[in-house]
Amino acid sequence: MEKSSFVDESLLALIMNNVRTGYEAKGDFQAQFAANTVGERRLQEMLGKYGPEMMIAYMEAIIDYAERRMRHHIRELPEGTFYFEDFLEGDGITDRPIKIQVALARIDNSILVDFTGTDSQAEGSVNATRAVTLAAVYYALKAVIDPDLPSSEGACRPIDVITPAGSLVNPRFPAPVSNANINTAQRIADVVLGALAQAVPERVPAASTGSMSNFTIGGVDPGTGQYYSYVETYGGGQGALWDQDGMDGVHTNMTNTRNAPVEVIENAYPLRVGRYGLVPDSEGPGKTRGGMGMTRQIIIVDHQAPISLGTERRDIRPWGLMGGDPAGGSNCRLVSPEGENQPLPAKVTMAVPAGTCVVLETAGGGGYGPAFERDPEMVLEDVLDGLISLERARTCYGVVIDPETRQIDRVATKGEREKHLEESQS
Repeated sequence: MEKSSFVDESLLALIMNNVRTGYEAKGDFQAQFAANTVGERRLQEMLGKYGPEMMIAYMEAIIDYAERRMRHHIRELPEGTFYFEDFLEGDGITDRPIKIQVALARIDNSILVDFTGTDSQAEGSVNATRAVTLAAVYYALKAVIDPDLPSSEGACRPIDVITPAGSLVNPRFPAPVSNANINTAQRIADVVLGALAQAVPERVPAASTGSMSNFTIGGVDPGTGQYYSYVETYGGGQGALWDQDGMDGVHTNMTNTRNAPVEVIENAYPLRVGRYGLVPDSEGPGKTRGGMGMTRQIIIVDHQAPISLGTERRDIRPWGLMGGDPAGGSNCRLVSPEGENQPLPAKVTMAVPAGTCVVLETAGGGGYGPAFERDPEMVLEDVLDGLISLERARTCYGVVIDPETRQIDRVATKGEREKHLEESQS
């Protein structure tokens, strides 16, 4: 970082000496400093060209425009109150499901989002501050009501949010909150989207993977003697829409990262990647299918290391819409050098011996519409791509594929389809 009157070098040195990976933290500070410096310069240029009064007037006009446009599109929603609830699979201390409940009401050109009925704050660190809850609510509403509207305060003005004090979505101090962004924010977005799906199902996707799936490994690199910290969030399946399949192995909703390439991981850390890819048969079957979950298998090389995993949707799988089926759930386990498997909780912190492979598989995305209505040629294409198995094509989609020719042998009859639909809806 260049010498600058804006940088307190002694304070920066103090911070660098009190974090495990000072070189990475310094890089983060350099990036933030550079971005803020450029932003300040551009703002000063605009102020010099237009003056503060005109700048403020235009800023306020943009915010007011966003409010008018948001209220206009809110009026397009059907009037009424729409309810939905979903659950977190424990808080990392217990496996007790934690309910998030919402009532979403359209009142004229505004929306009331009420989380009354949500469970009390948790002992583990999954509690979401009101600010996190508001961010998830605003995101879900804007994504459905007017996704092309540039974000500003105006888009939030027509939205009132009730978050009961002492609940999971508005905890009282000193409730632990550090992991809310990993899972709880995703579930808050899910319940808002679930409520909106009852009002405008053609605008809302089925449930996506439902977690950032945070995975961290830390310790001392045996090759250099220096601390390292591998931190990554993993994508999964996107929920299907009425007119298109969900994407495979991507981050969705309340997250903002992509992935670290295998080469970067193996070059920067004492780790080896055993496998990186999609999880076959993890989609939510539907007329349009959900996206596939993804897996990363990481081997700890020549040292014992503490790991921390935080994911969701192991048992309460991502839901489908309009007759679509839920997706496959997540899975975490250890594989010893001898090949022995040890299942892991979805949220865990523990020490892992050298040579152990840590396997994380994320959940897929839910399906949209009855699976037996899916185009058989699209089912065949997924089989040929290795995304779904021959058995899944037959049992979930009613498409029988010849294992030798890899062509469609037959498609379920109308009667078989109707029977399947009746069974799936009962």
